[in-house]
Amino acid sequence: MPDGAPSSVGSRRRRTATTILVLAGFCVLLPVILVAAALVALSAAFANLNFDFSTHRAHLKPIPIAADACPYVNAMHQAAHDYEVAFPFPVVPSTDANGRPLPWPTARARIGNAADVLEYSIIVSSSHFPAPVQRYLATVRRDLDAGREQLGLARDGMDLSGRVLSLQSDGQQAFGYASDLIGTQCGEPLGV
Repeated sequence: MPDGAPSSVGSRRRRTATTILVLAGFCVLLPVILVAAALVALSAAFANLNFDFSTHRAHLKPIPIAADACPYVNAMHQAAHDYEVAFPFPVVPSTDANGRPLPWPTARARIGNAADVLEYSIIVSSSHFPAPVQRYLATVRRDLDAGREQLGLARDGMDLSGRVLSLQSDGQQAFGYASDLIGTQCGEPLGV
């Protein structure tokens, strides 16, 4: 045997062992890297979503509202707040008074009740406002009705959020526009 042969075989074995270790490490780390990348992408996507329509949209100028409409503004404002509490966005599950997550059937009932109360407050209030406000409130009602259908089909809060994301966005924007038109003539805005 030539003088370099044993070291050549040993060197080849070390390279093979090193290659195997690198590939094994890569196979172990690849899922971790992919999950981390997915979490970063998801975080960036949620960070870029616009959940606050009151500050990131063109606002409308207020129009005259009758003073006797003000109690209805307050009632719809409270109903909208209660709905927002009952149906937090997908990253936050509905919780009880102690902050514990609610079981889905309980959360579903709570969301449905809050949607019913909000819609009822709009039905009772709408005729007390000028036509432009009524049109935006009608959009909110349509979105609530469509969302209620999806509520019955949803398996959990994440499923519901995925089903109603565009409805929720559209309804919030319409409610925001109605709030713009009403302004602060009644002491507090319609929107939450």
